[in-house]
Amino acid sequence: MSRKSIIILVVITAIFGAVIFTLMQKNPGITKIIFSENSLMTEEEIESYSETDPEFDQSEQIYALLLVKNIPKGSTVDLQWKISENGTEELVQENSITLKEEGSGRIVVSLIQKNKSSRSGIYNVYVTIGELELKNSFKIK
Repeated sequence: MSRKSIIILVVITAIFGAVIFTLMQKNPGITKIIFSENSLMTEEEIESYSETDPEFDQSEQIYALLLVKNIPKGSTVDLQWKISENGTEELVQENSITLKEEGSGRIVVSLIQKNKSSRSGIYNVYVTIGELELKNSFKIK
């Protein structure tokens, strides 16, 4: 084999290796955000969950179930619960969770009630992990 052929073979092998390495990387992320009065939803309930605009009563305890995948150890998950009133948002609650282990699963966070009741309105919940930010909403009647 000529020197030129060997160089071409090495370059092609390096490109092939880079493609395989990229495909094998674990992409961390949030696969789903669910708002529910049930913090212990089964896998079947999670799979069949399809509410796009969930509504709750003021007396119900509300949980945000975050389904996450491939989250690295030491990552921080931040939640901001904001109520939307008259075109503006007011911060109601903030949560910050630092993960002690890497992996996939669910993170459950509850909205704190005052006097066993939550304020009526439309809530926007912003979830941030690293550069990824997702927003989801629900309503309290």
